[in-house]
Amino acid sequence: MLALLVAWAIVMATTGLFDEFYGTICQYVAMIWLCVGIGVMLLKKIDFPLPRPDRIDVPGAFKMLWWATFWPRYLSN
Repeated sequence: MLALLVAWAIVMATTGLFDEFYGTICQYVAMIWLCVGIGVMLLKKIDFPLPRPDRIDVPGAFKMLWWATFWPRYLSN
C-alpha cells in the first residue's frame, strides 16, 4: 500500500502545482474522481490490477489509478 500512497502523492502534487500556476481546482476534482472510481471498482467487483505486495510497485499503483480514472465505463456493465 506504500506504492499506492506514493502514486497518490505524485498525482496530487502534480495537480496541486497545476492549481497553483493556473488558479484551477484540478486537485479537488482529481481527488474526488479517483476516490469515486476506486469505490465503484470495489462495489462493482471489477478485477482491476493491484500493486504487487512483495515490493514497492509504484507503476502498478499508477495502473490501478489509471483504471480508476475510467469509472463511468464500469457503471454501464
